[in-house]
Parts: sequence; structure tokens; C-alpha cells
Amino acid sequence: MSGLQFMHLQSFSRKANGGGQSVQQVLDETERKPEYCEHVDGPQPPVVVYGIGVDEVRSLHDDMVEKGGVKVTLKSGRQVRRGIRKDRHTLMTAVASHPLPTKLVKSDDAARKAYENWRGLNLKWLKSLFGDRLVSVIEHWDEQHPHIHAYILPLDDPSCSARRLNPAWQSKEEAMEKARAAGNNDKAALKLGNAAYRATAREMQDDYYENVSIPSSLTRTEPKRERLSRGQWKARKEQARRDAKLHNDISSRVERIVDAEIDLE
Repeated sequence: MSGLQFMHLQSFSRKANGGGQSVQQVLDETERKPEYCEHVDGPQPPVVVYGIGVDEVRSLHDDMVEKGGVKVTLKSGRQVRRGIRKDRHTLMTAVASHPLPTKLVKSDDAARKAYENWRGLNLKWLKSLFGDRLVSVIEHWDEQHPHIHAYILPLDDPSCSARRLNPAWQSKEEAMEKARAAGNNDKAALKLGNAAYRATAREMQDDYYENVSIPSSLTRTEPKRERLSRGQWKARKEQARRDAKLHNDISSRVERIVDAEIDLE
């Protein structure tokens, strides 16, 4: 199997962002409602891999938001409880795409087995990161590559902050808080916060690569002692060169993904 694999995390609010994305839009696209899947030729119903379906995610999310609230201190010093603002990010999503074409995965037993192994490793990784907050994993088979969408809700947080479910965002907030406490202004604090976000996001992608991408590769075998001919030795050196290039490509891709996540947030 070839191709670089990453897990992309993004959170959404009920209020649409600059790209028109909102909790409703994201769930409607996953559900394949006609007005939200014009980019798909021959849309097919999503398949539930883990947890609950899209409608249930929507209901669970809306119930969580309705019951949630935050404490606000007024100028008088009195504390009041207010509902969740529409621009608060209340839904976390994670998306990963398999490198093999959908047609091949559907028609070839070995490819299907490889895909199912990859899907299982993704599910294990998501559970280890989000625990019970992972409420649903959905897969789509109607695009060029089969892919999964995971939905994570801050069910144990009265403030319903999905952003804080992202370890990179947590690192950013902590770094900014420390920077301000040390006397830095907002601009300097933001710069330090973004640096912390990048560092943690890179660590997460490295962890994903180690625990999902590498074990999913069909070209890797267990280490063993071998007696190689000169031709085999040259081939092995060429493979090592390609592996080094792949590592550099992965590092560059991670940097682009991290920068895109910061821009989206």
C-alpha cells in the first residue's frame, strides 16, 4: 500500500465559519443530504462503523448544548449562568482517507482486508485519544477513496467546548496563559501559543503515523537476518533512499496540515 495517511481534526460551531461550515452543514454532508453533497457523483448512504448514526449525533449534540451553560461575572461582581453561544465550537470531527481507490477495495479481497485493518487501527487510535467522548465513526464509499468521519462531543463539559478536546488547542491555551502571566502582551502570547499548537499537532501526527499508518503498510515485513545478493543489496539501498524521501515528505505534509489547522481555528 502506498500513500501518506493523516488524521485531520477540526471543530465547528452552530454558526457557520468563513467557509460556510457549521455543525448542521457538516452533519448534513455526512448524511448525504442533496444540497450538501453536490460534489459527490452518485451519493450513497453513510455506514455506521462505531457508535451512533448521524441523526443521533445531531440529537445528542443539541441536547448537550441545550443543557450546557457558562458562568459569567457581571461588572457588579454577581455571577450568572448563560446559555452556550452559537459561535462556540461544540462539535469535534476527525477525518481520515484510505490511500487505495474505492473500486479496488470493493473488488479485491486483499485490498478490502487491508482497508478493514486500517479502519480498525484508526478506531483504536481515536478511542485512546478521546475515550467515551468518541460517539460515532461513519464511513463513506461514494468518493474516490473510502474514508471515515469521527464525531467527538464534550459531553462532560458544561461549557461544551469542543476545541478543548484537541490536545493541540489545549497546549495553545496553556502556553498563552503562561505567556500572559509572565508579562507578555497578547501578540507575543499568541505567537507562543501557535508554536505550542504546532508542536503538539506534530506529535499527534507522528503518533498517528506510528500507530496507524506504519502498521497498515502492506510493504513492511518483520525484521529478519538475510543473505543478500549484490542486486538485492542495491535494491535495499534504493528502498532506504525512498524511505528517507518519504520521511521528508511526511514532515512537510505535517507542517502544512498544522498551519491549515491554525488558520481554520
